[in-house]
Amino acid sequence: MKSPLSSIFAVFFCLPLVLALPTHAFDEPRYDHVSFSADGIFLEAQEEENLLGALVAIASNFSGQSKVDDDLKEKALAVALNLNPLHYQSRAAYRNLMRGVLPEPTAYFTSLSSISEMLWNTASRMLKAPIEPEEAKLAALLLDLSVILHPDPPDERIIKLAETTKGKPVPWDDFIALQPETNKSTSRSDFFMKEGRELLRAEKSKVAAISPPKPKPDMTGPDPDTPSKPAPALTEFTPISRSLPAVLKVAAIDEFFVAGNFDLTLRNPRGDVEKELFPFVGAESPELYPTLPILADTEGIPLPYIRISPKFLEKQSLSWPADAIGVFRFSSEDQLPGPRIQCQAKVGRWIPALLVATLNEITVNEQFSISEANTRPGEIESLLDAASRLGKPYLLMRESNFEALVDYLQTSNALEKLFESEIITYSTPEEAMVLISTETPQNLVDASAAFAEIKRASEKMSLAELSRFQSAQDRLEAIINQFKNHGSARAMLEYGQRPVSQKAEVMKSLNAVTTAVEPFLELENRSVDYEALKRKLEASDFMLSKMRTQIHPRVRDFFGQADDLIDNAKFYLNLSNKGTSIATQRLSGIQSLINEMKAERESILSEFAP
Repeated sequence: MKSPLSSIFAVFFCLPLVLALPTHAFDEPRYDHVSFSADGIFLEAQEEENLLGALVAIASNFSGQSKVDDDLKEKALAVALNLNPLHYQSRAAYRNLMRGVLPEPTAYFTSLSSISEMLWNTASRMLKAPIEPEEAKLAALLLDLSVILHPDPPDERIIKLAETTKGKPVPWDDFIALQPETNKSTSRSDFFMKEGRELLRAEKSKVAAISPPKPKPDMTGPDPDTPSKPAPALTEFTPISRSLPAVLKVAAIDEFFVAGNFDLTLRNPRGDVEKELFPFVGAESPELYPTLPILADTEGIPLPYIRISPKFLEKQSLSWPADAIGVFRFSSEDQLPGPRIQCQAKVGRWIPALLVATLNEITVNEQFSISEANTRPGEIESLLDAASRLGKPYLLMRESNFEALVDYLQTSNALEKLFESEIITYSTPEEAMVLISTETPQNLVDASAAFAEIKRASEKMSLAELSRFQSAQDRLEAIINQFKNHGSARAMLEYGQRPVSQKAEVMKSLNAVTTAVEPFLELENRSVDYEALKRKLEASDFMLSKMRTQIHPRVRDFFGQADDLIDNAKFYLNLSNKGTSIATQRLSGIQSLINEMKAERESILSEFAP
């Protein structure tokens, strides 16, 4: 039995260890004290799913990032589980955190910025008139989380947060045990709220300075026979709109090119939210505005936050209509690379360009589509395909993409892409705007007519063969002399004059073999139409035999595998009973062969990867 002294010693010995235990572990939120009632929240099923997914991602996907601490996780899960107590992923994350175990990461929302935008957009929708009381309470919580997660929240968002809470702290303390000394997100939230109150006071002072003085009150009292005058209203402004057919890169879960229309409309502000967002609109001096009253239409594909100083107007010798705001929108019928609310279109330098066109009421030349994007290796084809969906005669493409275009043509031989929308290169948006804002130059019209004649000549031979003839090259040079920025003619000339690279030769053989056997690469799928595949056997066999002597040495193994695949496919497809052991054995061999072909193709491609 231990002596009392030894027991006392043991207590004091262990005391420093107890005091050293962390004080910032995940605490159980008090869900019965959350400030909003889920019964008063009205969300579409997809919108609720996206919101819950974003909240649980905060708690599950960013454990290695200092910005996402335990207070922030507690806030996110308290909101999620109050909104939907049966949400499986939120419950699973909550259980793990209570046990001190890291939650399993979710499949969506791998970026804090995308979560911030999603929360902001959802809260902004809730704050549109008519505003539901419970939704306004939830919106304040979401705005606060959005600002905390934003890498560099703009002043307008910090002000909006302060406006929504009327300058009062967000009531997290009611249901979360906050520990700002160890959880920096709480300190960050307090800082932004304090800054928001100061910015809000500054904005009100600035608006007051440029607003006409209020009349002194009539101390004699109102005349009962005189009707009260309504508050002064904005002068009705006839909307002005301009639209640019555009190919923009849209990022979400994936990232690819999307074809659509990029629009700007100047109009009166509508509803309380827009009027509160820009209370200075209607003053007589737009050059004194804190920022141009511009926003992105929430119904379109989300755009990056837009902020333009009024000094822009002075530099461009423009004037802003005093009673109007500007609304940007990008809309498309293309499939997006993820849920719309998670997407963001990369607009680049076309925001100021479209602003200039709209304020100057320039007539946009509808023969052109535009692209601001710089392409990475392998992206030029998707850019050209997106442009062709717009159906415009010309695509304005950055000059910096020209080498990637020629490289793509050398490896694909797809010169027909140059004729779908003729490529016109530009170096600056100003250079492109000259074309967009004027009639199509006559020298470009003549160059296009000559380029079309080259296409007609390809009816007797391929465009690739035609491009290597001296007579065709002379015609292409004449087109370039006629209109130097004719990117399609320049690319075809470069293709024809450059020696064929090893990469181009290898890719030509690889693509030809793949095309010949592509229908049979899915033979392992038992749902395929066997009779339809049998009808394709003869054509595939003929294609392979025709190219046998022209295959690049690096592709010979792949070619041999393709030849074996066709032989095995003939045997298997002609079996009347595919349930026999012989058929099963042959199908197993075909599956192995297909896997070998896919591995060999990847090996070849990796040798020429950038």
